[in-house]
Amino acid sequence: MKGFLHSQDGSYAFPLGPKVTTIGRENCDISINSPQVDNQHALIEYDDEQRCFILKDLNSSTGTYVHDCRVQNAAVRLNHGDFIRFGFNGLPLEFRIEQQQQQLETTMPSIYQRQSSSNSLQLITQTIPSRRVTSGITNHQQQIDVRQNPGFSLRYEIIFDHNTFTRKLIQLLDINDDTVLNVSPLATMPTTDRYVALQQRQRVIEMLLQKIEMLRERLTRKEDLLHDYENDLGKLRQAEILLREKDFLLQDLETDKRSKDDEALFLRNTLKETEDHLNQEKRLNSSIKHGRNIDQPQSNELIRRSGTSTTLQNRYSTDPTTKVRTIKRDMNQKICRKDYEIKTLKQELHEALDTLSEQSNKVKLLELQSKVKRTKILF
Repeated sequence: MKGFLHSQDGSYAFPLGPKVTTIGRENCDISINSPQVDNQHALIEYDDEQRCFILKDLNSSTGTYVHDCRVQNAAVRLNHGDFIRFGFNGLPLEFRIEQQQQQLETTMPSIYQRQSSSNSLQLITQTIPSRRVTSGITNHQQQIDVRQNPGFSLRYEIIFDHNTFTRKLIQLLDINDDTVLNVSPLATMPTTDRYVALQQRQRVIEMLLQKIEMLRERLTRKEDLLHDYENDLGKLRQAEILLREKDFLLQDLETDKRSKDDEALFLRNTLKETEDHLNQEKRLNSSIKHGRNIDQPQSNELIRRSGTSTTLQNRYSTDPTTKVRTIKRDMNQKICRKDYEIKTLKQELHEALDTLSEQSNKVKLLELQSKVKRTKILF
C-alpha cells in the first residue's frame, strides 16, 4: 500500500515512505518552507497490523488540521481523500492511496469499516511512538483539541493488540477453548485467510459477550440477594431491640410478682394468727356461757386484752354477775371487730391472689412470646 500527499491543484505529489515519513521545515522527509510549520511538525506512519496510515502531530505550535479539525499532539487515522494542512494557514494537501491497492481492498473484506463520505475522520487517543523522532521532541500525554464541525462526522477508535487483549480477557473470564486462544494476528496471515480470521474473531467476541452477560446476570442476582439479606438483618436488629425491651418488662413483672408473693404470705400469716386468736376467744366465751370457773390469771389476761383498767377490774370483783355481763359484752364486741377484720383480710387476700394470678399469666405469656421470637430468629 502506497500513499501520496497531492497538492490541491494536482501540480505535485509527495510520496510517503513505507514506514515513517516526517514532515517539517528542516531535516525531514517532506520539507515545507513556511513560518507556520515547525522544524519537526508531524509524521505519517504506516501500521502493518492495522493496514492503515496514521498521522501524528508532534505537539506543534500551530497544530495540524484534517478537514479543518485541529489535531494537537494526537494521532489520527487517515482515509483516502482526507485534506491535511500543516499550520493554521498551510496549503491543503490531499491524502491519496494507490488505486491498485484500493481495488484490492474492495474485493476483500476490510478489517475497518470505511465511511461513505470522504470527509470522515477517525481519531486515535493512544500514543503511537515515533521511530524517527529526534531527541529534541518529547512525548506528552495525548490531548485532542478538536472543534466539532457539523459538516463532518468523527469516529474514535483505539489502536491496541487485539490478540493480547483477547487472551487476557479470556483468561480473566475463565473460558477454556483452545481454538479461541490460538488466534493469529491478521498482519501475519495471507490476504485470502483474513476473512476466515475475521469470522473467528466475531465468534470470539460473541462468546465473550455471552460470558459477560451471564456474569452480569449473576452479579445482579447476588446484589438482589444481598439486598434481601440486609433487609432481614435490619428486621433482626429490630427484633433484638424489642426482645431486650420485653426482657426488661419481664424482669419488672417478676420483681412485682415476688413482692406480691411476699405480701400474700404476710396476709396468710396474719389471717392465721387472727383466726387462732379468734378461736381462743370463742373458747373463752363458750366457757363463760356454760358457767365454768375462770381462773384469776385468765380473767386478768382477758381484762387486759379488752383494754379494761385496773380500777374497773376491782369494781367488777365486787359484783361477779355484773363482771360476767360486762366481759361477755366486751367479748361480743371484740368478736364482731375480729369478724370484720377477718372478712376484710380475706377480701384483701382474695384481691392479692387475683392480682398475683394475673401477673403470673402475664409472665407466662411474655415467656412464651420470648421463646417464639427466639425460635423465629434462629430459623
